[in-house]
Parts: sequence; structure tokens; C-alpha cells
Amino acid sequence: VIDLYGIGLEMIQDVNPEGPLSQMLQEKGDMIHHFCLLSDSIEKDVEVLKERGVPMADQEPRIGLRGKKIALTTPEALNGITVELSEP
Repeated sequence: VIDLYGIGLEMIQDVNPEGPLSQMLQEKGDMIHHFCLLSDSIEKDVEVLKERGVPMADQEPRIGLRGKKIALTTPEALNGITVELSEP
């Protein structure tokens, strides 16, 4: 993760040529997979997004790879780019 004045930039590479990110890159080429926004009230923010009609992949927060609660929108929410909400 690169910290740019409070904005974290994380580069992800799937080292498995058969992995899901590798497959996506083979199909679509270079791309942004998702943006992550930090949330101090993730449960509330998920409910607000759902009330506003944002399609959610996660209907409620779950524990992500870093051990923090996360929730993802579907890619259709932002023209093909997923948005991740995460606890700080």
C-alpha cells in the first residue's frame, strides 16, 4: 500500500495465471478493479446505499482479508467498477 497524504493506493497482482484477477485481466485488459472507501459506520452506510437503490454484492458487512468489516457493491453500481466500504 502506498500512502499519499492519507489516501492509500494498493496494487494487487494475482500470481496464479488461473486466478480470478488474472482471468479478469485476460478478458478485459488493464483495469481498475475497485475503489475502497473507509467507513466509521459501515452497517449504517450499507443500509443507506441499499435504501438509495445501490446494488450491493454484500447485503451486510463481512470480515475481509485484513480482518476488518467490508461490504462490496456490484460492479454495475459504478459503471463496471466495484466500490468497497471498509472499517479503518
